[in-house]
Amino acid sequence: MCLQGYLAQLRLGQVASLVVDPGATPDATERHAVYQAGLEAAHELRQSALASATVARQNKAAAELWGWLQRYRPGVSPATCSDEDLAAYVMKGWLPNHHSRASADVPAGPSALKSHLSSLSGFFNRIDRGGPYNSSTSRGNPCESSIIEDLRTAYQREQVQAGYAEVSAVPMTEAKYRALAFYLWAQYSAAATAIERLVALRDHLCVLLLWQTAVRGHDLGKLGTGDFVNPDNTALPFQGFPLLPPRQWGSYLGPILCFCERGTKTHKLARAPPIFLMPDVAEPRLSIPRVLALYMALCSAADAPPGSAVADLLFRPLAPDGKRFKETPLSSSAMGARLRMHLVAAGLYGGETVHSFRRGSLQNAQAVGLPPSSLLDLGQLRTPAVLERYLDSSRHLGRDVRARVE
Repeated sequence: MCLQGYLAQLRLGQVASLVVDPGATPDATERHAVYQAGLEAAHELRQSALASATVARQNKAAAELWGWLQRYRPGVSPATCSDEDLAAYVMKGWLPNHHSRASADVPAGPSALKSHLSSLSGFFNRIDRGGPYNSSTSRGNPCESSIIEDLRTAYQREQVQAGYAEVSAVPMTEAKYRALAFYLWAQYSAAATAIERLVALRDHLCVLLLWQTAVRGHDLGKLGTGDFVNPDNTALPFQGFPLLPPRQWGSYLGPILCFCERGTKTHKLARAPPIFLMPDVAEPRLSIPRVLALYMALCSAADAPPGSAVADLLFRPLAPDGKRFKETPLSSSAMGARLRMHLVAAGLYGGETVHSFRRGSLQNAQAVGLPPSSLLDLGQLRTPAVLERYLDSSRHLGRDVRARVE
């Protein structure tokens, strides 16, 4: 026996002396049932390691690949396919059937292909096909091969030579942010029904938070009361909900709030750093604590639709009937559609998306003198290189927004 094995046996011996007598051994049927139940429970828990939207996106990508394989490579599945199978699928299955969102006559952009391969790579990892692909053993992740990497790089070069130019979201400006916020406040004030008031105030609060915190739209959509912490000791949960309705504040300016969100894009497995929400003394309509207190009070009002009261999620989409909220996070795409609708209605639209608030907020903070270290904190970004992409005011140039509003 090798020395390492002997040392391991010594340590096992120490543990063996601590094992409590488990009693009579169950019969084979019970042993199998318990073991199988344990694996199924582990599978369910493993599913929650990723956001449900990510799992759904990966599953959809894998299903598309599997459908093509069944037709053109019978007997091959995502569990057994090679990098050559994947390359053939990309060229004859995926690219011919996916186009630019702007026009069916324009091929899918390099970023779309990269995103699809990323989803497939994530799925391969989830079925225990992780690590670089080894063609001699057919083991590993087919997306992690020189064939697929060369294919993706060549496609990007081909599209760039054909005139493709990837651009970032048009940055929101402070003036447009304020104009949109005041427009939404007017919509709230003029709303005729309780649900219309709640939806207008929900959208107004989203705009305030997107600009003032530079938080990502996906992260904002799933923000809940459980993300809020004690502003004096962020290790402790916030105990101040429900907030006192503003009509009872009198001369009170409002609370200082703080949240450390659970599971953001940058901080997936822990709470994100604290974000403080300060009362706006000069303009109550832009004060997040005041508007949040009003929104939560109206959600619990007697005339609010059933189920409107905030249990955890702050921002929820409407049910298909438009008469109540669904108890699910407001997706970034749904938030973007709402914001675009409001910008168009207010005569403000210039190609902005949800991400425009994040870019504009960081660029505005830089313009007023915030140092790079503080900008990294504001955007909860890890590297200066990523920050520079947000601060580059020319990355959005060349974007044509006419097709979006015509």
